[in-house]
Formats: sequence, C-alpha cells, structure tokens
Amino acid sequence: MSVASPARAEARSFSRRLWAALVVLVGLATALAVWLARAQLLAAETQSARLRFATESAAASALRAARAAELQHHLDRLATRPRLHAALEDDALDLLYPVALDELRDFFLPRGAAPTGGFHRFLDAAGHEIPPAGVPCGELPAGFAAELTAFRPTDRALWRLWIDPRDPDRAWEITAAPFFSHEDRRRLGALLIGAPLAAGDAVAYWSADRLHAPALPPAARADLVAALRRTPPVANEVRALDLAGVSQLLAFQPAAADAAAWEIRLAPLAPLQARQAALTRRIVAVGALVGLAGVLASGWISARFAVRFGRVAQRHDAQRRRRERVESRLEITQEERDRAARFAADASHQLKTPVAILRAGLDEFGAAADFPREREAELADLVRQTERLGHIVDDLLLLARLDAGLVPAIAAPVDLDDLLDRALDDASACPGAEQLVFARQGLHGARALGDARHYALALQSLLENAVKYSRPATTVHVSVLDGGETWIVCVDNVSAAPVPAELRERIFERFHRGPSAGSAAGYGLGLSLARLLARLHGGEVRLAGSDATRTRFELTLRKA
Repeated sequence: MSVASPARAEARSFSRRLWAALVVLVGLATALAVWLARAQLLAAETQSARLRFATESAAASALRAARAAELQHHLDRLATRPRLHAALEDDALDLLYPVALDELRDFFLPRGAAPTGGFHRFLDAAGHEIPPAGVPCGELPAGFAAELTAFRPTDRALWRLWIDPRDPDRAWEITAAPFFSHEDRRRLGALLIGAPLAAGDAVAYWSADRLHAPALPPAARADLVAALRRTPPVANEVRALDLAGVSQLLAFQPAAADAAAWEIRLAPLAPLQARQAALTRRIVAVGALVGLAGVLASGWISARFAVRFGRVAQRHDAQRRRRERVESRLEITQEERDRAARFAADASHQLKTPVAILRAGLDEFGAAADFPREREAELADLVRQTERLGHIVDDLLLLARLDAGLVPAIAAPVDLDDLLDRALDDASACPGAEQLVFARQGLHGARALGDARHYALALQSLLENAVKYSRPATTVHVSVLDGGETWIVCVDNVSAAPVPAELRERIFERFHRGPSAGSAAGYGLGLSLARLLARLHGGEVRLAGSDATRTRFELTLRKA
C-alpha cells in the first residue's frame, strides 16, 4: 500500500495537470479557429457581394451606353434626309418643323424610341433655337433654353445628361446630331432630341455638380452630394457610405457618352450585414459546442493517458515518429496537388474573359467597312490563334476539374456507331485531313457504358493525333474489337516517325511533345486528357504499338 499509494497519487496529479493543459489548449485553439473562420467567411461574403454588385452595375451602364450610341446613330442617319436638308439649305424654315415632324414619326415610332414627354428642336449654325412656329414638338424644360448654345453644331453627334438646377428631381437625356451642306460641307445646324431620364429606385445621376436621385430621401441626397464633392467618382469604383444613417453600397460608371456625367447604383448594406451577423452567431455557437466537446474529451483523454502513458510511451514513440513523417509527406503531396489544380482552374477561368474579348474585337475589326481586305489573311490567322488559345483554356479547365475530382462519372449507354461516325466526320475537317483516307472497320452495334461527351473528347484527341502525325496519302483506320468485358476502340495510322519505346508513356504527360512533333499544331494536352477521361469511366487509353508500318492507340471502354 505504501508503494502503490504514492504512484496512484502521482498519476492523479499528472492527470489533473494534463487535463488543465488540454482544456486551456482546446479553448485557445477553438477561439482562434472561430475567429479565423469568421474573419475569412465575412471577408469572402463581402467581396462576393461587392463583385456581384459591381458586375451588375457595369452591365446596366453598358446597356445604357449602347442605347445612347444607337440613338446617336439613328440621328446621324436622320441628318442625311434630303427633305430636312432642303428646308435648311433653302432657308425654308417655315417648312422645317412640319417636315421634321413627318420624318420623326416615320423614323422613331416604328422603333418605339419616341420619348413620352420629350421634345425636339432645330438649332442654327450658331447654336440658337429655330422657333417651331406652332408645330407640336414638345416643351423645353424651364431654364434649358439658356443652355442651347452648348449644343451648337459640331462635327459629330453629342449626348448630354442635363439635370434641372432648380428641381434636381427632373433630368433629361439630350442628343444632338449636326446637319452639313451637301455642296460645301459647311455646318447648317443641328437637330436636338430630349427625353426625360428615367432613374430607378436604386439609380442616381451626378452631372455638373448636381444630383438626380428622386428615390432618395432629402437627407440621404445631401449626404451623397457632400461625399461626391469631397471625393469625385471614379469609373468601376465601389464605395460603402452612410447616407442619412443607412449604410449603402455605391458603384460608379460613366453615363454613356457624356464624360462629365456619372451613373450611380445604390444597394443597401443591411441585408449583407444581417447575413454576416447570422453567420457570426452560427460560427460562435458551433465553436462553443466544439469547445465543450473538447473539454469533456480532454478529461477522458487525460485520465486514460495518465494510466497508460508509462507503459506505452517508449513502445510507440518510434512508430509515432515514422507515422508523422509519412503523414507529413502525404499532406505536402496532397496540398501541392490541390494547389496546382486550383491554380490551373483559376488561371483558366481568368483567361476565358480576355480570350472572348480578343475574339470579339477581331470579329469587329473584320466586319468594319474600312478594314483593308488585303489584310484578311492576317486577321484569319489571328482568329485561328485565338481559337487555339480558347481550346487550351478549355482543356486546362477540364484537366483541373478532373484533378480535383469535380467531374462526375456518368454511367449511361453510349452508341459507339454514332460516336465513331461523328468523330470521323469531325476529324475529316481537321487541317491536313484532306491528304488522308478514313476507314471504319470492326464490329457494329456496340454499346459502351459512360458519358458520351467524355468519350467523344477522348476519341477526338486520338483522331486529331493521328491526323497530325500521319504520312500524307495514307489511311487512318478506326475499328471496334471485343475485349471480353470491354470494347476496344483502335485508331491505326502510318506515322511519319514512330514513337520510341522509351517515350510511349511520356507522351501521355501534360505539355509533353515528342521529338517527332516538329511543327505539328498542338500543345501536348490531348493524349493526357483522353487518358484521364477514359480512366474516369473505368477505361484506359494506351499506345499499343508504333513502328514504320503502323501506330496503334487503343481506347478501352466498359460494355453497357
């Protein structure tokens, strides 16, 4: 008893000290985890809301700019109407507005562009109003007549946003198109079109130190005016402001073609703050439960650990160290793989937008009336390179999703006859395919199990590879063989340079192109993508053989 009692007392003392240390450690770790999780989630939520709001604002502003540009284009065309020119050039001003009323009715009403409550006026070459002489053409806003000279005829159409200085709740979109003499190209005058500006509940406009925001309360307007005077708007900027005690998110975009006018979109931050508060409460509740569970678990662990520590510590120490080293290496490998997959996916997503913009710009250049026809070949080559870059981005994105396990394996029956017919038809359109013959052999009526889109991509990669590396005036054979529990789709071609035995696995590595690639088009992703897609559905892609007479790739598919 005298020997056992001190041992038991020491064990109990060690257990209490260990439990206290574990409780403190679990509490600190839980508090830190809760704080980090809350900060990260709140930052992500805020950034997502800002990005979504900025994107919606930019899209709405671009739509308004497009409408303003279309109206200017229509006015430019209207300014070429011979009847209006005749009235201006012959000084028959008493006929100007009747003729214009006819032309405007024919020109605008079919398109639904005639503004309700709007007006139109003609200006002479000095920018002075030509009186309408009783013809109905809308009322000029009070105070606007003094600013007509700002729209004196220029060499191009003008668009302006005009906010009534005496009543900021009223605003107009003003568009002016110049008239030129057919004889000496001198400016005869201008046609002015004004339409009331329709601002929604979440839209305001800022121009000439005036704010048009009819949906905002007076106190909020005063706060917004003061903020805009302190810090002028910046394109594509998103700000958070308190307007009359209400937190708002504001996005700024130039208002169409008027560089001095700004469109401001507003969104209350209260919903976002409510979501963040609810998220904080949930995180704290989960953290409290985790902390409580950690405290209880610490008591149990410390008691058990104190009893067994002496007997098992030495025996398991070496094993623990080995296990930790192995797990550390596995974690590093997994983290590197995940990091590479995230990087490829993020890079592919970020590249899609500039590639699309580049392609749209090239199409616009080619469609322009003044584009030199002798440079069409250069433009076509740029379009092809853009399409190639788009394919690279798509393949990288698919590879990244495959690496991350985000592509589901669909098990559905696939008609191989239809799949091969489509693939051969597509392959015959590839560059260089006109020098080859495509032959379909083997079994018919086979049905595989998997995803038809993925099998089509894998087969397309194998056929494109055959087209690139076949000798001219040879035949590419595609056949289906019975492999027992699988179907084997074989693609045979006569290669200009057979694949050496030591490279038969390396050709499936990403971005690897063998020494026989030469100037053949491609970027070394097709075979790697084909193998990953086949393996996703329980199949395989391999190089069955390559010599001077034949190179064979085999695509193994599960039977339906």
